Amino acid sequence: MSLASDISINNGQPMGGPSQLDATSRDVNTHIFGIDILRIVAMLMVISLHILEHGRAFDSLGSSNWVNKLARCFRAEHLCAVDLFMATTGWLLVKKPFRLKRLSELAIQVFSISLIIRIVALVFFEQRVSWLSFFADSWYWNCYITIILLSPIINIGLQGLHSAWKKQSGWILLACLAASIYLLPFKVEKSSPGYSVVWMLVCYLFGAWSRLSIGIIRNSATRWTIEAIALLLPILAVGISYGLLLIGVKAFSLAEHYHSPLILGCALCHLLFFTSIPITRLPKLLRLAADVSFGVYLIHENPIARVWYLNDRFSCLETSSFLDFVVCIWTAAIIIYLCCAVLELIRFLLFKLLGRTLSALKQSFQPTNRCLQTN
Repeated sequence: MSLASDISINNGQPMGGPSQLDATSRDVNTHIFGIDILRIVAMLMVISLHILEHGRAFDSLGSSNWVNKLARCFRAEHLCAVDLFMATTGWLLVKKPFRLKRLSELAIQVFSISLIIRIVALVFFEQRVSWLSFFADSWYWNCYITIILLSPIINIGLQGLHSAWKKQSGWILLACLAASIYLLPFKVEKSSPGYSVVWMLVCYLFGAWSRLSIGIIRNSATRWTIEAIALLLPILAVGISYGLLLIGVKAFSLAEHYHSPLILGCALCHLLFFTSIPITRLPKLLRLAADVSFGVYLIHENPIARVWYLNDRFSCLETSSFLDFVVCIWTAAIIIYLCCAVLELIRFLLFKLLGRTLSALKQSFQPTNRCLQTN
């Protein structure tokens, strides 16, 4: 059980949804292979962002003011990853019927990864762990499952809005909703802004409305223009932060955070670009890497496992140039992705073997039961 391997127009799964890791089951006529690439890229962005923040990679930078500014732009380019995941889920599910099986398989995946990590912590690291908080390891999971449970009602409302209103009216309505959460002093964000089901709902709505009102972009020039905008918006966010700082306004958390309109716009532009890439096939290894991407997230971001390899581990990088800094971060992100992907694949194969064993045992008892019934 892992991320969806059947994400397509006709048979889509959510960005964090379950699958059977069966890359051969894709329908090449309807499957959007650009989303497979998007899942890999988005997860690498998440890992890179965690290296910068949890790993304290920023502490390794020299005293050059320009290097620090470029590194800040580099960080901003990765901020859209979380918004991108939920917007993609909205894009995929807005036209799909609700299936409870998605949630049950995903819950088993989350539970099993948390359980295995706790066993490793106890046996190999003699670390005290809580056995009652399996589903509290990931804030994203808690937001995600809430959104999926609400998705049938949300989708009906969006589809009704799309059929009754003009496209522009829907964008205006969603923009007002996002602005109300971004600007007004609502106390709905108990921790840091953006880390809540409220903002994830906004991302879902924007992603779903993008599917309904825009869909797939056929024009190549338009696609690349949108992607260029996606790359420029985070740099603009950093520029706004510096500009406001010059006049005495500290707006770092407003312009350079998950809930920033510029970062959300960046995520939507990436989504429109990748869902419109005219790719008809991908190598099997890339498809497999996409299938395990959500498992990679659950493993690498687990608060217990993160202490072993990530927290404060990158503060001692000896980098004097921005290029060296970028190469180090991306190399580390790729290595972490590959290691977690292998672990997720092993977990999947073990659970698959366990399922077959239980099925065989169940079948072996059936003849005995029939004999008892006959007697």
